Amino acid sequence: MEEGRLARPRRSVPSMVRFTPDEFAIVAERARVCGRAPARFIREAALGAVPRERRSAANAELVRQLARIGNNLNQLVARVHAGAGLPTESVEAALAELLAAVRRIEPDASSGSRRGGDRGAITP
Repeated sequence: MEEGRLARPRRSVPSMVRFTPDEFAIVAERARVCGRAPARFIREAALGAVPRERRSAANAELVRQLARIGNNLNQLVARVHAGAGLPTESVEAALAELLAAVRRIEPDASSGSRRGGDRGAITP
């Protein structure tokens, strides 16, 4: 083992959980949505983890775009604090990009697939 890495305890205690075929189909589907094997999904949920949907490629791209826009806005704020003045056209362009990105996200948020603060949480 590499120096400096902590050894994880080996999972050596087997446990058998029985499901009806219908129950296991539900568990397997929820695990698939989270990008987990059913055994890992069950173990993590039993230990208190909140199962989360895996981010789709489209959502990952939106997150990257929002990060880039946020970076642009931070640079503009830094210029203002440095006394360099505020380039109005840059602010307007950054805000227009931000608004367009938010509008692409809104249809997903209003679809009812998420509830309150449980963003991405798998619900029964």
